[in-house]
Amino acid sequence: MAWAGIALALIVLVLHVRTYFFLTDDSFISFRYARNLVHGQGLVFNPGGERVEGYTNLLWVLLLAGFGVFGLPMEAMASVLSIAATLALFAIVVRFAWTRLPDGQKWIAVIPALLLAATRSFAVWATSGLETRLFDFLLVAGVLRLVHEVEHVHADGSPPRPLAPWILGLAALTRPFLPDEADNRLPLMAAQLAGASGGAVLTLTPIFLRFWSWSRITGWRRVKAVMHIASAPHFVATPKALRHAFGVEATLENISLTMVQRWLGHKDIKTTTIYTTVVGPEERALAKRTWRGFWK
Repeated sequence: MAWAGIALALIVLVLHVRTYFFLTDDSFISFRYARNLVHGQGLVFNPGGERVEGYTNLLWVLLLAGFGVFGLPMEAMASVLSIAATLALFAIVVRFAWTRLPDGQKWIAVIPALLLAATRSFAVWATSGLETRLFDFLLVAGVLRLVHEVEHVHADGSPPRPLAPWILGLAALTRPFLPDEADNRLPLMAAQLAGASGGAVLTLTPIFLRFWSWSRITGWRRVKAVMHIASAPHFVATPKALRHAFGVEATLENISLTMVQRWLGHKDIKTTTIYTTVVGPEERALAKRTWRGFWK
């Protein structure tokens, strides 16, 4: 009976994921870095340009590049990898609940299965092209493995193999969000974590060394500081808001869409055409410019 409930939850999850299947425009930043890496240009956004860490998902970019080496489409493989991570996360959560329940209460494991399947955010981020679900899986897997290592001892008295530091180290390389002062120095911290061998005890001793002179987090922090000085509203005081505003202004200044596409790193020009759909003050500015042309 419990297995039937879990199977039903899995079917609901698959249908739920299918409902929200999408690729977000932010994912094309990772695609571009990965594609340039495959083509021998290095980890750069613009070939021949400055080596700036414009991503926060090193492991994800490297995985996408690996698919690219074999000629597989990164956009499609990103979704495949995210869906696989979603199913794996679903499995380890259900398995964790199942193994901790007595035989007469296995049906309780159906509850977390149904909750995951019915949660909107769990279904939404099963695709998107971003590293979100892979990070979720590695983080939860690392924590659950750590619980196992703390609670279990082999028959000969030896502790389980310390895999939790390695898994959490991969999670740190997938989405390395640390306090601002850590900045772009995380990769060495992840290596330190992965190399830990303290058995069931997980310790972190970061060794910081700059790999890049400028990173995405550095840019985000400085943009926020400047926008704060300019008293900009908090909802526009972000690099992403500036990026979209730049796209709209570029189209208003008659910059060709192909050039805007190149600057913004869009693979498909259909994404760039979104910036031509303007409303409010921008729409009025376009109309004013059109009428001005009639009177020349």
